[in-house]
Amino acid sequence: MKPTNNHLKYLFSVLSIALFIGMVSCTQTSENKDGLFEDEKSEVAENLEKMKKNIDDAIDDVEDKLDVNEGPVERSLEEMKEGLEESKEEVNTELKMVKDATEDNWEDVKSGTNKFLSNTENKFKEMKNGIEDLFEES
Repeated sequence: MKPTNNHLKYLFSVLSIALFIGMVSCTQTSENKDGLFEDEKSEVAENLEKMKKNIDDAIDDVEDKLDVNEGPVERSLEEMKEGLEESKEEVNTELKMVKDATEDNWEDVKSGTNKFLSNTENKFKEMKNGIEDLFEES
């Protein structure tokens, strides 16, 4: 089956959701002053949980589309699903680090999490560009 504009729109919508999740989750928390550690930790963990749920939703959407597509579209969807599953595992790892963080190491964990979220956003942008290139070649 040849990729169509509908396929392209669908793939972009899935990736746009993932990008939006990354941007929302990347919000910087305030400086750790006046005992805000637990509040910050909860906020970051909640953002990661939301990101994980949205990735699960995107995986479900891709799986639904895999049932009805063949050829290059199917391969692209399979690659997208693999990338999303990998991102979900990375979110789980990051979430564990946030949940295990102590007040003593919080600033380092928070900084690492913000870098992770930024890198994840870049990864989704690259995935979106790759799919865009695929459809331009078809």
